[in-house]
Amino acid sequence: MDSARVVRIALRALHRRRGSIVAGWLNALTVFGNRLSPRCAQRALAGMLMRNG
Repeated sequence: MDSARVVRIALRALHRRRGSIVAGWLNALTVFGNRLSPRCAQRALAGMLMRNG
């Protein structure tokens, strides 16, 4: 997602007084999946992403 789109989404959320926002459907899906997965799986995935990122 390009930065201009993220800024538009963030400003719209700011004007609507939203406390937090997740920009993009893939990011929202990731956040939702994170709620369903065990913490050990979350840590392992985060570790892999940090090493390969």
